[in-house]
Amino acid sequence: MRKLSIGEENKLITPGEEERNKRSFINILPTFCLNKTSSKRVIEYMKGKRSKDEKFLDEYFNLNESLRAFFEFEILKDASEIYDFYRKKVIDALHRILQINNFSVSQLNTYIGIPYDLLLDYNVFISNIIEINGQPLKLFKLLSKKSILDQEDLNIINKKKLSTSKIIVCISRNPIDYLFSATGQSFTTCENLESDYGGAFYMGLGGLCLDPNRFLLFSLYRKSLWNIKDNRFRYFKYLSRSWGLICKNNLLHVVKQYPEEKINFHKFLEDTGFQKNKGFLKADGKFRWKIPKYKNNLPSHIYMDTLTLNIKRKNYEVEYVLEGGVCGCVTQHNYHDGFENLTGRMDELQTQKRKCRKCGRIILFPELSIHGLYCDVCSKDKDMCLQCEKIFKKSELTYITEGYVCKSCKKMFATICNRCGIFLFKSSALKSDYSEQIWLCRNCSSFNNICDSCKKYYPTDRTHSCVEDLSERYTITGRAI
Repeated sequence: MRKLSIGEENKLITPGEEERNKRSFINILPTFCLNKTSSKRVIEYMKGKRSKDEKFLDEYFNLNESLRAFFEFEILKDASEIYDFYRKKVIDALHRILQINNFSVSQLNTYIGIPYDLLLDYNVFISNIIEINGQPLKLFKLLSKKSILDQEDLNIINKKKLSTSKIIVCISRNPIDYLFSATGQSFTTCENLESDYGGAFYMGLGGLCLDPNRFLLFSLYRKSLWNIKDNRFRYFKYLSRSWGLICKNNLLHVVKQYPEEKINFHKFLEDTGFQKNKGFLKADGKFRWKIPKYKNNLPSHIYMDTLTLNIKRKNYEVEYVLEGGVCGCVTQHNYHDGFENLTGRMDELQTQKRKCRKCGRIILFPELSIHGLYCDVCSKDKDMCLQCEKIFKKSELTYITEGYVCKSCKKMFATICNRCGIFLFKSSALKSDYSEQIWLCRNCSSFNNICDSCKKYYPTDRTHSCVEDLSERYTITGRAI
């Protein structure tokens, strides 16, 4: 593995192309609907005016002026296909030897000097080393000597098996690479600017560079062109990519890789010497930072897969935490038409934020709120009665099949299934009047039938009294509930 020189990096993307990318990004920045303060911070970041915390990863990874570091290394191409070819050739040859010489399996092993199944071992094939009586020998040389494989087959195997490919991996803090994290790629996620996925999560891309803990890892496929609102970008297409996070203990955490794991980024960071510490990884983020905000003063940020965020409401500072935070886009929007159709007006996004019924604050974290009606603060250790919609401490509520109910509503509207004992609303229960009144949940009602004559429920293992009262004899069919 080696780090590319400045000259080699400039061949991948020239300083002129990088400057045009910056201008194009600043041109489209108003469409992300950031307020004036946040927009100014992003522009200063683009121009190199970054805080000490924002510069930490730049110096840690020794990033170049475009906030990237490129590394080249060779990897063996997938050998599974040529191994299948090798395995078939060896098996065919061994069958041929057995038939011609009328060998038993033990005689075959004696002939080749080793148990034949070792010849089919994948690791032996990859290493080209096989041990006979403790002596390491070249596998292919043995196969040629025993006439198991001819020279033509060996040439094909050697050519394909030993071929390598050069891969370029980039560590990036460049906002353009963030912008194209899913746009114009061979894969897509909710960060794709063309996504019609409800929520318009890509709106957080505009200020994402202000997160001092975050970096992007990608394996480079090639360079390409893309237009966004009549602004041309020269960007990288990725073979695969993943977000990374620097933690308080300076461990580097890599999250889910898209579209699939093609390169072990964890090992890459170890091989480059950047992953210096060993031990238990705490994905808790090294820095707390002020989150960018939209024109309506709601926070703007995109989640990092599987990691949780915590926002300080007083000053809108945000940090990654081990527990108690949320995983998701901080502000979602009721918008489906893609970034290209936006004009930079906040009302176009129809933000899906509601005010808390109790305190009136904006509900930032719907997943921590009670049914999206109460904020995370008012929801802590509490829940809502599904019947009266009032808030109670969880210790004062009873959980039934649909959710929680308070003591009063439980007495008036809930009942117990006489078969399995679970609590449920009477409105969703089935009532049987056979000999005595009983309540049944939907599941337990499958053990009861309804009489076609009197329309009452009766257990399937009992004979219903209506049969004796019928003037004409015919079979009563039960309809299972």
